[in-house]
Amino acid sequence: MASVYEDLEKLNDLKNRGIISETEFQAQKEKLLNRTAPSGDFMGMDERTYCMVLHGSVLLGLIIPYAGFVVPLILWLVNKDKSSRIDAHGKVVMNWVLTALIIAVAGLVLTFVFVGIGVLLALAVCNLVFSILGLIRAGDGILWHYPFSIRFFPVTDPYNKTTNL
Repeated sequence: MASVYEDLEKLNDLKNRGIISETEFQAQKEKLLNRTAPSGDFMGMDERTYCMVLHGSVLLGLIIPYAGFVVPLILWLVNKDKSSRIDAHGKVVMNWVLTALIIAVAGLVLTFVFVGIGVLLALAVCNLVFSILGLIRAGDGILWHYPFSIRFFPVTDPYNKTTNL
């Protein structure tokens, strides 16, 4: 943590000497203060990018059967203990994946009465849209809960420290 303060002092010195502008100072200061893990600590990615990949990995299920469940689960389990943000994003993703699995099974059962086809199509659209929105929000540093998802795992938002049950 001492290195962050040293970096802030150096940054402030550059601003005071007129080498960087106030806007540049604020942007770099924000990066320093929000840095929770060095770049490359999460499979060569920073924390925010890793969270984006976690949300995006759900889309693999639209291409490869079961990959939309297995890949996010592995990504979450590998780094959940290293970062509270990755843990929270992983829980949100897994809540959606498990909910989608339940809806898919119900949709398959309902195909016998021809209602299930619509349910499965709606699920595919929701899966695509929700995953992309989750990816975008993760890139913005926001923990976004997917609509309609059952909260199997309670999520504590690491950005504002509230528990959403």
